[in-house]
Amino acid sequence: MSNQWNRGLLFQIFGLAIALSSGCGMHDSSTGTGISPPMVGMPGTGMMPGMPNESPLRAIINGDVSFSADIQPIFVNRCTRCHNPVMMSGRLDLTEGNSYGNLVNQPTSPPCMSEVPSPIRVVPSDPEVSMLWRKTKPTSDRCRNPMPQGTPGLGVIAPDEFALLEMWIVQGALNN
Repeated sequence: MSNQWNRGLLFQIFGLAIALSSGCGMHDSSTGTGISPPMVGMPGTGMMPGMPNESPLRAIINGDVSFSADIQPIFVNRCTRCHNPVMMSGRLDLTEGNSYGNLVNQPTSPPCMSEVPSPIRVVPSDPEVSMLWRKTKPTSDRCRNPMPQGTPGLGVIAPDEFALLEMWIVQGALNN
């Protein structure tokens, strides 16, 4: 079998896993296919920059999500342009070494709290209560804009990455 055929089969399996875990629709009008386009990085591989042997399939195949291997690369790729020690958009730094401590069991910013009473950024094992999940899915019970900024939400633009984020929260939002 060719590598192209194997890659296509893997993406079909990955798409099914996303549909089952997140309930997202799988049609992508930008590609005309039933599977969302791969993450930014090496074309056609679904790999993230700087992680030559990792892909979102690692977590699905292994059944676990690693904060350092799966979640932090999403933040680096999609969030740290605004959520860094210099800009601190939303009073949130998502750079490596800072992100976990600023998310899990931490209250949101005061402007967000004024819109949604008692929001917590990440509530382990409870994605629907977690503001990170609400803003990236996105849902109407979030504060402010969907994230990443300027998009309709991670769940819309990159459902594979959103599924990893959701699985990480469901699995207890571990710092692993």
